[in-house]
Amino acid sequence: MSSPATIDKTPWRISKIGNRFAERTSMQGIAYITSSKTLYGKAAWIFLLLVTSGAMVFHLYYLTKTYMQFEKTTSIKLGFDALRFPAVSFCNVNPIRQSEMYRTNYKLQVLVEQVNPSYVKVLYDNDVDITTTERPDPEQVRKKRSISENMDSGEKRAGLSRKKRVLDKVILNESYAWGDIYDVDDDYYDEDDWENVAPRDPTDVVYDNFIAQFNAEDRSTRIAIGHDLETMLIKCTFAGRTCYAQYVFVSK
Repeated sequence: MSSPATIDKTPWRISKIGNRFAERTSMQGIAYITSSKTLYGKAAWIFLLLVTSGAMVFHLYYLTKTYMQFEKTTSIKLGFDALRFPAVSFCNVNPIRQSEMYRTNYKLQVLVEQVNPSYVKVLYDNDVDITTTERPDPEQVRKKRSISENMDSGEKRAGLSRKKRVLDKVILNESYAWGDIYDVDDDYYDEDDWENVAPRDPTDVVYDNFIAQFNAEDRSTRIAIGHDLETMLIKCTFAGRTCYAQYVFVSK
């Protein structure tokens, strides 16, 4: 048979739950409300509990508002190193500077002068044949131009069609011959090789002669007439900064 202390058959009610909470809670003031015998005592303790709770809520609100009004500072740290200066390649297909042509030999100067774009235009417009290394007489060119201007349009078109290959007019001296540039063995070509019988293109002949005359210059002259970084590098910027020729190393 169970004892009355171990079995509580009293039904759970709101008042009973409130009394148990007031007796065991650690919150100050509630225990005094339930333990007060008079109505005035209970009212006094309830008033004090509400006042202190309101003061606590107001203080928490004040602290939160003050914290939110603090000035904010954002600090960002970049997680990469400075950019390294890249490797740069400068390419120039012109081996000789125009301003340094006076240093070269006479044959090379004549060859370059004959293929000068402005001179080629004179050949094209005035039908000038080059049989020597001298440039055409300006007075002769002027007379030929005035005669050409009086031609009708049909004759002009016919004349232009006959002068498409301007480099055919560049007749090189015997010293520029193919055999003098390259020592070609007779056994190099087969009997049925088309290169043995086909005529060479004038452009290729001019190019080979230019290479031969350029290589005939000594090394110091080729260096002096060639391009250097100081004259080729006009403007350089990297990572928002100006870079100069002294920042670039030449690979040997």
